[in-house]
Amino acid sequence: MTIKQLGGVFGRNPTFSMVDIEGNGTAFNSLDVTGNVEIDDGRLRVLRTANTSYVQMEIDSTSAFIQSTYSDGGTSDLRFLHNSSEIMRITGNGITFNGDTAAANALGDYEEGSYAPADNNIGAYANGFGRYVKVGNMVNYSGQFDVQANTNTNPADLYLPFSFGYFASAKAISSLLSTKTGNFFLKSSADASLMGIVDEDENPQLLNSLAGETFRFNITYLTV
Repeated sequence: MTIKQLGGVFGRNPTFSMVDIEGNGTAFNSLDVTGNVEIDDGRLRVLRTANTSYVQMEIDSTSAFIQSTYSDGGTSDLRFLHNSSEIMRITGNGITFNGDTAAANALGDYEEGSYAPADNNIGAYANGFGRYVKVGNMVNYSGQFDVQANTNTNPADLYLPFSFGYFASAKAISSLLSTKTGNFFLKSSADASLMGIVDEDENPQLLNSLAGETFRFNITYLTV
């Protein structure tokens, strides 16, 4: 092993401010290098002997990151253990927990945002706003809009930030929308991007008959 001194003090127990090591070496109580660890400019890589599998921590021009690659017949999942028990795993499908590796159980998405609950093309409205939180395929969506005086005869619709992916043939779902004069519900339609607003008898509500109404809603639904 050759050590190139780049600054420091030699002695029985030398210290170094910077050093290059060519070959293998051991730093007792701190670092044990046996030939399968690489450290270079902006990267620390730990390799698995006899193949090209590795995990590395790296810094590029935009951020720091951890990358895993496995080439010995397994996956490149990145696992987090407490003692010997797996508590979390990052897979190609998302995040799984407690040793569960099923793709269907992976958390693959999280998003927050705003979305307009109504469309001026089908009826005048004002003060419209909506906020949503999406965790996996579960969407929670809340907000309100006011129906203005108009002559539109189309049924009132609530526009969704994500397509309604399940129970497409259901007549109604148990989501309550309140207004100044009563309670209304949602009914699935052929267009998965919206749901129709209906009364308790599932009759569609016409926008021109709801002028002056304020729809307030808080719904939870499953998307694709």
